[in-house]
Amino acid sequence: MSVVRIAVSGFGAIGLQVAKLLLARQDSLKHRYEKTLLISGVCGSKGGVVEPEGLSLEQLDKKNFVAGLTGMSFIQKVEADILIEAGPSNIQTGQPGFDYGMAALDKNMHLVFASKGALVCHYASLIQTANNNQKQIKLSAATASAMPTIDFVERCLAGATIKKIEAILTGTSNLILTDMLQSGSDYKTALHKAQQLGIADPDPSFDVEGWDTASKLVIMAARLFNTPLDIQLLAKDSLTDINKEQVMGWQQQGLQPRLIASIDFTTPQPSYLVKLKLYDKHDAFYAVNGATKAIWVDTEEMGCFYLTGGTSNPLATAAAVVKDIEQLLMDKLL
Repeated sequence: MSVVRIAVSGFGAIGLQVAKLLLARQDSLKHRYEKTLLISGVCGSKGGVVEPEGLSLEQLDKKNFVAGLTGMSFIQKVEADILIEAGPSNIQTGQPGFDYGMAALDKNMHLVFASKGALVCHYASLIQTANNNQKQIKLSAATASAMPTIDFVERCLAGATIKKIEAILTGTSNLILTDMLQSGSDYKTALHKAQQLGIADPDPSFDVEGWDTASKLVIMAARLFNTPLDIQLLAKDSLTDINKEQVMGWQQQGLQPRLIASIDFTTPQPSYLVKLKLYDKHDAFYAVNGATKAIWVDTEEMGCFYLTGGTSNPLATAAAVVKDIEQLLMDKLL
């Protein structure tokens, strides 16, 4: 039985959960695909650990990490067929994910991204290198995590002409908007509540100012439509501009605001926007409450499709990573 070795760069909450999930499913994956999946190395920002014969959960404790075994030192030493990139997302530079990804491709590894930065800033370079090396880039976890946005369009709707896509891609912003309308509170009050629940970060700007949704929109445009977008130039609405008078007006009109990623090919020039849009009770997005995500796709030949759900937590993100690995196995690429 052949062996598939997997390396992980970025060993925070997501990286650790991916490792736990792969180890827990090792036997079932072996039975289904007749492959033995091993974690051959992991690294964080300060160090890592490598073992070609596979690491156990106990060996993944950071007390076993070798200081300095990170970055290019880690990539040079680890033996792997797949690199899972789960480090921090820097949408200004794409680092460190870009360097990890390019170095892994140079060593003939497939890439599975959980982080967004490298994909937002350098997708074209990554995919060109991957194609040249006959390797795959998978990115489910970087675009709405558990909700299959890329897969849904790329696989299920292959053969159809896409006319429009609207998607709620950021759970935190949707939770805040839902609370504002249900309680009649202003933005600051709803944000404070989300922070107390541990859902919104102490610095929520990435989510509430549209950057998270924009990052996912940039990745979708590049992957699905071969269209490069500059995230800095992308139009983005922000929750911070909403006042209590607007909320009261929306309540009286029976409208629900959603922060959406919008792709529209029905206009003279294709448009890509992050915008605040109002929905009434007759629209499916009206009922997408809390941290739930959703996607609506209108096609020329197949009609309209609507998908909602997907938990937002490290386990759900890790499961999306494992899904990508399973797809590589299903497609006989390993």
